[in-house]
Amino acid sequence: DNIVRGEADVPGIMQHAVSTMMQWGKRTFGIKTYSLQTTSDNQKALNLYARLGFAQTKQIPLVYAKTSEGGEWTEAPRWYSGNIRRYAVYMS
Repeated sequence: DNIVRGEADVPGIMQHAVSTMMQWGKRTFGIKTYSLQTTSDNQKALNLYARLGFAQTKQIPLVYAKTSEGGEWTEAPRWYSGNIRRYAVYMS
């Protein structure tokens, strides 16, 4: 679900780690395709996933709603006409 940032003095370690994990899943479990979700404002993740061969399949607009715990990003209702600043980005 989450990617941990690598060390600055070891560039590319997360790309190598994710690639190795995906290869292992294909060999061990026969996984044919992978898919993921991130947000449009997470440029580091988008760049990493693009380097790994993922392509965007869809975007869903998100809106911020205050909650008793602070707040959360949720899918924007179809009728919403406000400013959209963030999207859920799906890739495979």
